[in-house]
Amino acid sequence: HGTGYLVAAAACRALSGRRESARLSLARTATLLVQLGLDGDRAMPAFGKPDFLLPAETEWGPVRQVPAAGRIDGFEVKWRTRAGPLGRHTPRWD
Repeated sequence: HGTGYLVAAAACRALSGRRESARLSLARTATLLVQLGLDGDRAMPAFGKPDFLLPAETEWGPVRQVPAAGRIDGFEVKWRTRAGPLGRHTPRWD
């Protein structure tokens, strides 16, 4: 996610004419995040327990998942099948 945000920022800078290219890597982003340490910015509020996660059942047991980003009135947004073991479906192109 971190590198994705940096790519988006680089694209915005390029569109504004401030920069024409950017060299980004997942490994370098990971290094920067590790260098920040586990304490983070003490001026930022603590996250605590996220109350927006929804309970769900999977073949591995109960989990808490992030809800869908959008809503459609009169329609329940959800996955057609719940999470299961890797390799349970044959790879195919649709």
